[in-house]
Amino acid sequence: MKLSLPLVFGLVLSAISAHGDIQVQFGLGTSPTQPGYSLFTAAATNGTGSLTQTFSSLDVNIAPTGTVTVSLVGGPTSTNSTLNYAARDRNGPKNGGSLSYGPLYESFAGFRLTPDTYGWLSLSGLKPNATFVMTFYAYDNDFNGNMTFTDDSLYTPTNNLAGKNTTITYTHNYDFASDTNADSHFSSPLTITTDTNGNAVIQITGVNNNGPTALINALGPVNTKRWVALPGIWLPGEATKPGYTLCGLDRFRQRSPAAKERQPEGRGSLGYGSSVAHSVK
Repeated sequence: MKLSLPLVFGLVLSAISAHGDIQVQFGLGTSPTQPGYSLFTAAATNGTGSLTQTFSSLDVNIAPTGTVTVSLVGGPTSTNSTLNYAARDRNGPKNGGSLSYGPLYESFAGFRLTPDTYGWLSLSGLKPNATFVMTFYAYDNDFNGNMTFTDDSLYTPTNNLAGKNTTITYTHNYDFASDTNADSHFSSPLTITTDTNGNAVIQITGVNNNGPTALINALGPVNTKRWVALPGIWLPGEATKPGYTLCGLDRFRQRSPAAKERQPEGRGSLGYGSSVAHSVK
């Protein structure tokens, strides 16, 4: 299969990092690997069927057994593989200037879509009935395109329950070097809710080089979603939900050093009179 419309959809499944987060980069066995990520290896540029790989030594708060299996399927559903995969390494962009994620943006795997087919990223072994924030990356150094990632973890034909989605639009030969947000420019976080068995299913649809394509270059990190709102920051409707805490600056100073600042999807820039959200592990 000649893939003339390569599209990179980034699903950043944090490889086995210092904290055991899920961070996964998709590519060929010869592709350079982004530090901190594990390479999900495609055996050939044009292969047969779907792709599956297992990752271990993960944070038990994310994966109770410490192991997660990641599958990349092309077809009408996540369990019906009808398309053959393709993987590419563009030999660029290269690190330089503000860019240190060159290897991550360089390679990807996915499918050329046909009518009524989609790309599906499935993760099994996650904590059941849990909410995670996953970061996806989408970029092709040779072609323009866009990718949409939708949480389909709880969808059934009877409930028609589709979750949130996020879209990444990318421009080929992008000038990363002069972009102060180069590493995260073509990425987006998405809230995912696992089912009762700890499965997450993400539907991927998009266009690359004017053709329907579903591709991925990275997924991760995957973090549990526990938000802390600081004084003066208003998270509409969320600070009062179960599991949310509104705390003062004195308590914020005592938070774990491992806490990372994050802004949930759907939020605009935080300005005067609004607050900052923090994800605490």
